[in-house]
Amino acid sequence: MEYNRPIKSTSYLKVTNPRKGVYLIWTPNYFGLIPPKLRYELNDRGEIKLINILGQLKAITINSLILCGIVIIVELIISSGQLNLHEIYPFLLGIIGFMVLLNFLIIASTKWKVDKQIKKRHANKN
Repeated sequence: MEYNRPIKSTSYLKVTNPRKGVYLIWTPNYFGLIPPKLRYELNDRGEIKLINILGQLKAITINSLILCGIVIIVELIISSGQLNLHEIYPFLLGIIGFMVLLNFLIIASTKWKVDKQIKKRHANKN
């Protein structure tokens, strides 16, 4: 067991180590969406703890802009160049709400995957 590296990159989890004892963890991106990154820190007793979440607002903003842009382009094509925002703004707001919800679900699933990996490594160490 590698004690210096308590969290490893897998097919469902990507890990970088920008400095000693700090890990940036995120779920790999397969659909063109930007995931938030969770920052974990390793303390002196060998316990790993979530410190903060980076890029939450960036992920929500960019992902919403991408999907809203696609909807606006499709609406422009369908309506022959005449965009009526009054008809599609509820849909655009729904996209933004969905991106907020998706962001929190991605964070929860990443935390769960990290906790699962830590528990598995701790069980194997004993």
